[in-house]
Amino acid sequence: MVSLMILSLTASFIYLFVGFNVIRLYRKSDVCKIFFILTLSLAIWSLPGAFVYLAEDTYEYAFWNKISAFGWCTFEAIGLYFVMTLTENKLMRYWYIKSLILVPAMVSLYMVLFLFGPDTNTSPIIADVFYKGNFLYNFIFSLLSIILIIRWGIKSKSRIQKKQAYIVSLGSAISFLLTLLMQTILPALGFPGIPSLGQVYALALMYGAYYSIQRYQFMSIPTSLITNELFKELTGLTFLLDSQGFIIKTNRQLYHLLNYTENEVIGKHITEIVKYPDIDTIIENSETLHTTVKFEEVPISTKKGMLIPFQISVIPLQRKSGYQLGLLILGEDITAIVKQRKTEAVLKQNNENINKLNNELLEMNQKLIQKSNRDSLTNLYNHQYINMVLEDLLLKERKGTTDICVMMLDIDYFKHVNDSYGHLTGDKVLVSICDIIKKCIHSSDYLGRYGGEEFLVVIPDIKPEAAALIAEKIRSSIEAYDFGMKDLVVTISIGVARYEGETPKDLVNKADKLLYQAKSKGRNRYEIELD
Repeated sequence: MVSLMILSLTASFIYLFVGFNVIRLYRKSDVCKIFFILTLSLAIWSLPGAFVYLAEDTYEYAFWNKISAFGWCTFEAIGLYFVMTLTENKLMRYWYIKSLILVPAMVSLYMVLFLFGPDTNTSPIIADVFYKGNFLYNFIFSLLSIILIIRWGIKSKSRIQKKQAYIVSLGSAISFLLTLLMQTILPALGFPGIPSLGQVYALALMYGAYYSIQRYQFMSIPTSLITNELFKELTGLTFLLDSQGFIIKTNRQLYHLLNYTENEVIGKHITEIVKYPDIDTIIENSETLHTTVKFEEVPISTKKGMLIPFQISVIPLQRKSGYQLGLLILGEDITAIVKQRKTEAVLKQNNENINKLNNELLEMNQKLIQKSNRDSLTNLYNHQYINMVLEDLLLKERKGTTDICVMMLDIDYFKHVNDSYGHLTGDKVLVSICDIIKKCIHSSDYLGRYGGEEFLVVIPDIKPEAAALIAEKIRSSIEAYDFGMKDLVVTISIGVARYEGETPKDLVNKADKLLYQAKSKGRNRYEIELD
């Protein structure tokens, strides 16, 4: 039993190490915060669970088991919650779905805490319900999590995300199968006395997740994955920092120039590598930095202690809203310039080269930001960005600038199109409908993909009567359009709402209600509230 205690204690320390390491790397990521809670649940399961093996009586056993239950009762629910958040499952938009995920964990925990114990007379029926229910809860939630991760990897167009999904699902499957074999199948086949070590088997899952984090930046934002690929092609010394100055990514030139490997510097503060007072000042005031800052000669020490002079550029990475994403530091080795005292012409050429590189990277950053605002299939604004556009316009409207109308559009029976003609045709229909809508609205209007087959049009400076004409034009154009498939006729339903001082969310909800009125009245029509 001592060996089992040591195993469980070791597992708890590993879970804590992984959790704190991940939250340090991606402290602003909501997904990583949930992953951190997941590691805490495993640690809470493992740490008190270690003392369960050494319990000398039922009271001591019950005490440690109840504390450990805060981990083993909640782990599967938190795990599924994490997976559905990571894979951006549409169901996570509904608060009641999030709540339902946690219900089995809360019920299980309540029963352990209050219905079981040495001084509690638990009926056999309640005990049977608990053990069978807890098994089904663990089995279903674990299996569902694995399936969702595999599905996420299959659907992803990113090679790196596919590798992430493969590694994490493999680790999860090993943990799941070990637990099922050792705690259910073997005892059922007549092998009693096998100790409960689910918290130890979960190490396979944790190893897969942590390996993916270290090797493939698991849980990092999609634009970070693109940036990592681009870094491989950059020349010169390159550091990508978070807003606090910690190193997130470097390029391969780090080893050739300074003899450090990437793993030796990831997670360190930039001031541990670049020891230069002016750089320290910029990092401390990075939130107020809005333009590129250059340093002509910055000495940087190699791993062996040799100083190399670099020409350094510090570039702030920001969203259009002004939110600081981090900093990009570019370094050009100017050892040859310092040693040979090259002419002003050579210095000028080097400055032009680094300026060109700066401009290319700034342009690349703008493209990455724009890409993050677009839907990958239709190239329309995505759900998040079209909402931001609406918020900005309503802010101006409150100052008395213009009238605003919002249209919520939904393709009628789109599931039937996918089921009858295939998803490839369904995608083509979506793209064609986007083109039709674009032709029917003004160049100054805003169009975004709000959901699977839902679209949102924001029209500034328009009266409801004029908006109704546009809605009818869209409806009739789509109904008359030839999609090139036999018997394929597509229609659309539209809700048109006028801004009357409500919040952006309420305005969209008003348009959505009008859309569903159009649906309930037979589809292929629009609904609008006129004065």
